[in-house]
Amino acid sequence: MIGLSLVASLAEGLGIGLLIPFLHELLGDSGPMQASHGPVVEWLNVYARMFDEDIRLAGLAVSIIGLAVVRSAIVYGDGAASSWVAGMITHRL
Repeated sequence: MIGLSLVASLAEGLGIGLLIPFLHELLGDSGPMQASHGPVVEWLNVYARMFDEDIRLAGLAVSIIGLAVVRSAIVYGDGAASSWVAGMITHRL
């Protein structure tokens, strides 16, 4: 239970908040974001270079949708497991 809750919490952190700097970097915008390269942006740049330039945006869009689906499944599983445990405890009481 605790492990699944931790994974669900981590999955919540992999939302659009982490992808905004990456998309900003990918589109080549200049500005204050350009000066701050963190390890997450560098890792995402390596991932983006795995796709050809012709299909890069489509591949990244599918990746973002896939992350959202996986995150939702993890959060749903965590909620279902928590509800089941709470139901079992209530039944025994």
